[in-house]
Amino acid sequence: MDMIKIGERIREERKKHNFTIAELSERANISSNFLGNIERGVDSPSIETLINIANALFVGVDMIVKDSLEVELAETAPVDFESMEIAKETSSMTKKQKQYVLSCIKALKDFHT
Repeated sequence: MDMIKIGERIREERKKHNFTIAELSERANISSNFLGNIERGVDSPSIETLINIANALFVGVDMIVKDSLEVELAETAPVDFESMEIAKETSSMTKKQKQYVLSCIKALKDFHT
């Protein structure tokens, strides 16, 4: 993961909410120095700390890390957040429900091509 991008995203979200480093660090239950180091990409937060920061900023962890993942993907299969949302929403469905959703997706795809 690119810690500089994560830090930039946290700083950007913090400023959107008009939080100072001290205010956000208190909300996230970490020290101001540690948060400053995270924002500059000097320190790497744990998953728990990322969750605490995301919650304090009223965003999901995916919002913080979305530009920082170093994943090589095939050009034909780009990862987008809509696809991830679809996967999330269908994860608790039965197999029959998933098959129905898949047939709907295929029908939509055929209809628009």
